[in-house]
Amino acid sequence: REITQLSRGTTNAPHGRMSRLLVVSATLLALTGTASAGYIGLGIGSVPTVSDEQSVYEATSRSAKLIAGTRFGRFSIEGALGGFDIARAGSPNSAKIPFGTTYQLSAALKFNLPLGDNFEAFGRVGLGHTWLSSDDAAHDVWEAKGNGVLAGIGLEYRLDVGVAGGSVFIDYQVDRTEISNDVRSDEVSTRRFSIGATVGF
Repeated sequence: REITQLSRGTTNAPHGRMSRLLVVSATLLALTGTASAGYIGLGIGSVPTVSDEQSVYEATSRSAKLIAGTRFGRFSIEGALGGFDIARAGSPNSAKIPFGTTYQLSAALKFNLPLGDNFEAFGRVGLGHTWLSSDDAAHDVWEAKGNGVLAGIGLEYRLDVGVAGGSVFIDYQVDRTEISNDVRSDEVSTRRFSIGATVGF
């Protein structure tokens, strides 16, 4: 699709979704009436499955992400910054060559459901910003960025260690983003499993 085909509604939609997410998050946190607890963490993931409309992109490395959040009872506000290496085809369905790195910055609302014996199931929904950065100046024209949504589910085990505690987790997350540059636009989805750990403070 050409850039000229993008509507203003598509451009403004992420801002509206961000506002609604913040309102919902603030309401839920107010209803919990529980003191907050911060945490940081690290996740290492599988090689993401990348899907796009013209089969241009392909992940070439495992993914990784840094996590920071604040938990209020069963709810958390969670931010993450992650990425993975990517290859790109010069034209649809042609051979792919190393391109650079995909970075993903996100803000999400997370809900944990206790299962017993320190195990918890969780779900996560949020918004994200993705940008593709080239390793070669000759390919800078193909750098792209855009906003989108994410959803994930997982299982977490709470660790009673130290004063603040921590956890280990496994999750599955899907990100869907509308990315664009001066040449074209594309809807890209990524899917991956991750394992990791958090520590409270």
